[in-house]
Amino acid sequence: WGKVSFRLAGGDKMDGTELVRYSRRNCSRDATFIKYSRQVDRNARSRNRDVDWYSKVEYGQLLRVVQFQCPLPFIWESNQVTQDSKMLLLAVVRSVKLDKKRSTPTMPYFTDNTFGQVHIINVDEISCLVARLPDHGKGTRRWALGERHDAMGAADNEVDV
Repeated sequence: WGKVSFRLAGGDKMDGTELVRYSRRNCSRDATFIKYSRQVDRNARSRNRDVDWYSKVEYGQLLRVVQFQCPLPFIWESNQVTQDSKMLLLAVVRSVKLDKKRSTPTMPYFTDNTFGQVHIINVDEISCLVARLPDHGKGTRRWALGERHDAMGAADNEVDV
């Protein structure tokens, strides 16, 4: 899918940059940058340690949304296992690398075209659409990322800068 619309508390309409590039992109605002959270293992680099999950808040560009049916096992109280088909909505997101020198906890910055890894997350993990505000300083173009305080389900966690 190229567009996702949330009807809750603000109704953000987000576009997937891979699918709306030529249809609407040149005629309207860029509605592809989002704030999202994902589960990260604190001990990912230490294979002998136990897994320790925490929720990390990040910013990125929504590339597309993928929907598919997945047969998942379901266990009844009588220990019978059956398969239940469930629809999954996953978002493909390209994370942005924040500029640590310019960023503050309330206003993160990133340099133009500095993207990180591509993450696949559950659509429910998207917090809100964010605006890109140009920084008019000299040199390479930088962008500030801003969000509405009344944005739907905005994550309260602060971003690691």
